Amino acid sequence: MSGDWEKLTKEQQKDVDAVRDRMGRHFIAEIEAFYVQHPELRLTGGVTCDVLIRADHPVEMMPL
Repeated sequence: MSGDWEKLTKEQQKDVDAVRDRMGRHFIAEIEAFYVQHPELRLTGGVTCDVLIRADHPVEMMPL
């Protein structure tokens, strides 16, 4: 694990794991649907989902 994982409570870690699980199942379903449409193609890539504590890592918006 990366990000601020070690700083989270056990409940927060459990909830993050649940979100990651749902996201993983969603990606699998999307990829399977894509392969039904395009069996001649192969998708490659990766996704990282780190958790950060907002107070320690504020979002900095760039001006438009």
